[in-house]
Amino acid sequence: MVELLIKNELTPLDLMKKLNKPILAVWKRVNDMENAGIIKFVRQKKKIGGPVLRIYRSSAVIFIDEDFSFLNGSIIPVASVWKDLNREIFKYIDDNNEIPNGIDPIDYASLVFIKSLKIVMSKPDEILRKLSMLEESAEKGIKDIKMKGQ
Repeated sequence: MVELLIKNELTPLDLMKKLNKPILAVWKRVNDMENAGIIKFVRQKKKIGGPVLRIYRSSAVIFIDEDFSFLNGSIIPVASVWKDLNREIFKYIDDNNEIPNGIDPIDYASLVFIKSLKIVMSKPDEILRKLSMLEESAEKGIKDIKMKGQ
């Protein structure tokens, strides 16, 4: 549903048709996502003699869930780079997840996390090469745009 609302402004009725789900299930999900700030109401439309329809869209173009995976089908290559980086980080964390006796758990956890980041960041050329290729690909469809933070 989020992917559809990233790419389109849709009513719950549109979502029901595209997803082949019952309207009540769609309404509940739309309401939950609006309350969570994932989607937002953009405007109403009214057909002559018909009900007023609320139109929604995504409140952002990229969402990252609790597993650090992207919820946007249009950036799957970016998600694969992100997942590769996280896989390396969490592999090191998993390999060193047992706290030695007599060691402060917070200090140990911080050290393990810092070392896992250092391992990933020790390959900046590889990471930058992958990201540059993805950036070039993404920029082909976007001209003359100034992004914040550049």
